[in-house]
Amino acid sequence: MPYKYRAGDIIHEDSPYAVAVNVENAAYTCSYCFGSNAEMSCTGCQKLIYCSAKCQENDAVDHSLECGILADREELPDEELRLVIRALHKFVREKDAPSMSDFFGSKRSMNDLLSHVQDLNATDLEEVGGRVTEILNLLGGSLNVDQHLVVEILMKCRINRYCLINHNEPSFSTCGQVVYLGASAIDHSCVINESYTYLFDGRRIILRALTDFTLDDPRSLRIHYLSSQLPYDQRRMMTLETYYFVCSCDKCVSQARAPEIDASLKELAEQVTNEVDTLYQSSLTTPEWYQEGLAILDKYYETLNGDFALFWLLTQLQNQAIEQGFMEASLKHGSDALRSANTVLSMEPILFNLCLAMKMLGWNERNSEGYRTFAKGTKLTMKLFSVSHGPKHPIMKTLQSFKEKTSLEVGE
Repeated sequence: MPYKYRAGDIIHEDSPYAVAVNVENAAYTCSYCFGSNAEMSCTGCQKLIYCSAKCQENDAVDHSLECGILADREELPDEELRLVIRALHKFVREKDAPSMSDFFGSKRSMNDLLSHVQDLNATDLEEVGGRVTEILNLLGGSLNVDQHLVVEILMKCRINRYCLINHNEPSFSTCGQVVYLGASAIDHSCVINESYTYLFDGRRIILRALTDFTLDDPRSLRIHYLSSQLPYDQRRMMTLETYYFVCSCDKCVSQARAPEIDASLKELAEQVTNEVDTLYQSSLTTPEWYQEGLAILDKYYETLNGDFALFWLLTQLQNQAIEQGFMEASLKHGSDALRSANTVLSMEPILFNLCLAMKMLGWNERNSEGYRTFAKGTKLTMKLFSVSHGPKHPIMKTLQSFKEKTSLEVGE
């Protein structure tokens, strides 16, 4: 039986089996709803933050074992360790009645998730063994689990976890790791599907229609486990080393047969990736980071203007230019980044910041030279967010506030 959807319809939604906030966000991100202005410390461990007593109450069962572990430690263990501890605790306490999620009528439990333990090589086993030791040391005998179970749950979490992104704020920043039982049934493809997308509403994942379309078989649904903008060799390596499969989507097959980049440019692209990665990991101030980023851009952009690392760099420079008050520079960075953005969710934060910069430049005033550009850009941005997030989403209200000094309906 085919499923018919209209633009904006929810195709699938799921709540977490286990979720953990990133260390770098833990001081202000609610550990339950993932709101970004939380200030109330857990009354037990004092390590995690909640936005209300209600959120702490809702998280109480999943946090109970973790709470005692964190209370005895000065530093917060990384998010993978905490995600696995939460998943282990839930798996053990629900042994006789495991949590289930529905995926188009198919009930899925933690037992249905793949672990690929059998595919681990000697190097993998050594690394996994080290993480298992860390987990067992943190548990300290507080949970009745053996090493085999810890390995299984660790690998199930690794293979099936999502990088949780705060799509309720226009920066779309990473804020945690999460495992869903139903959504884990959706396989990967590097081919972009313009009919639907997935996004996060707090802790929930939502698969939403972007256009009117008919779904004949839910098993044909695909998402990106990694950016489809990455070079073929890098995508192949990441899917194999992280998820233990070789992608055979149409894009990968085509690029394997006819590489889109010659050897000299490939070497240059690897050099760009290394330089951008080094900059990402640096502890420079914002002005210093911005100048270093500009230097990388000047060196490579003319030759590799579609490169993924340069695309990411442009989005960061766009943000940092706004932060420093360089609105015209931000417009340039954003416009260049937009040319390489290939999905709605990669376009939206860029478009939002373009609208913000135009507003800060006064282009939202009817008598400004940039007025029509602002109005057209805002109309497009609001159209995309209206479909992906819904017409009443707070981001829509923010975009509308940018237009407060205008009365123009774009297209007149």
